[in-house]
This record gives sequence, structure tokens and C-alpha cells, in this order.
Amino acid sequence: MIYPFELISPFAHGIEFVEAKPYSYIRALYNLVACVSIGVIVTLFTKPPKNYDDIKGLTLWTIRDGAEYFKGSKVNPNAGITITVPGSEIIVSEDENNKVCLPQRYMDQIKGNLGDLIYISDKRWYLGGLKSTHANLGSVTKFDGVIISKDVYKHAQFNLSKDLIIELEV
Repeated sequence: MIYPFELISPFAHGIEFVEAKPYSYIRALYNLVACVSIGVIVTLFTKPPKNYDDIKGLTLWTIRDGAEYFKGSKVNPNAGITITVPGSEIIVSEDENNKVCLPQRYMDQIKGNLGDLIYISDKRWYLGGLKSTHANLGSVTKFDGVIISKDVYKHAQFNLSKDLIIELEV
């Protein structure tokens, strides 16, 4: 893109104009000044919101609030814990409530709470997440297996003869 000579030349005081590469670094300085100027002007002429709850989670200081807003409840501090579940332990229920219910031993390992967001994927790394989905953590099951709702199973198209990875998200 060729910039107008009149706009860039004030920034290029003392720099020689070369036709092959006109003001290669000065264009970057001009763009920086233009973007900062626009940011300052917009900030000065924009009224702050009357209710800061409307922009909660959109600034650096409220990132934790954004995660809570997304989830709808408090964020679990144990997020990131991963467990591996054999596919033979998976039971598909007829419910369509986007829930996964774990037995007590898996709940103790993952340290999740009712309603936490979890990510379930096939353990085979080369699938790149093709057979994966998000779901909500349901209640503790009395069975020794993991119960997943039919909609979770259909969405991810799990192969129940393969192991699954369950990761606590938030």
C-alpha cells in the first residue's frame, strides 16, 4: 500500500526518500501514531457505562468475572485436572440434558462440582479433538461406570471401545 507523501513526510524528518522502499519504517510509526490517536479520541468522547456489570469480564481486571459470567456460577479452582476413562465404563443414558455423571472415585480425582464445565475427548491425539465435546458435570452415580447423556454421545461420536479423556474446564 502506498501512503500519501504529505501524511508521512512530517514523521520522516531527516530520512531520505528512496523510491524502491519509500519510508519502510516510518509507515509503521505513522500507523502507530494514527491508532493511538484514534484510541485517545474515542476514549475522550465516549461516555463511561452507568452500570459496570454490563462490561464485566471485558477488561484485564475482570477476567475472573468473565469466567464466572460464562459459567453461570463460581469458577472451580481445580480447573485443568484430567482423568482417563476406559470406553468400556461408559454408559449412554436416554436423557438429553448435556450432562456427564461420574462415580465417586472419578469425582475425587477430578475434584469437580455439580454443574462444572468439562471437556470430553477421545484419547487418540491424532484425531485433534474431532471426537470431543463440552458438557456439564452431573451428580455422582451409584454405578461404577460413567453415565453420559445421549446428546453428548451423539455430538462427539465417541467410539466406546477407546479410552476417553475428561478434563475439568471451569
